[in-house]
Amino acid sequence: MIDSTIVREHACATGYGKKKEGLGRSKGGFTSKIHALVDALENPLKFIIKEEDLMEDIKGTTVIADKGYDSKIFRNHLDNNVK
Repeated sequence: MIDSTIVREHACATGYGKKKEGLGRSKGGFTSKIHALVDALENPLKFIIKEEDLMEDIKGTTVIADKGYDSKIFRNHLDNNVK
């Protein structure tokens, strides 16, 4: 199962470090997307903070997601890439 939420960040959150901070640009400014992977009992297994879509990184045989992931592009990606 996957779920995510968008978190708005202040511009100073970009920092001056060399590593990626998981910040992206949107109409509202800097944002991060927090993705959560949970087991069948909804216990958290992993959290990922990214500025881009997670769907490109998913490798698996079954995906259960909320309606935020219900779009033609996601369904096409899953149809073509999940065996």
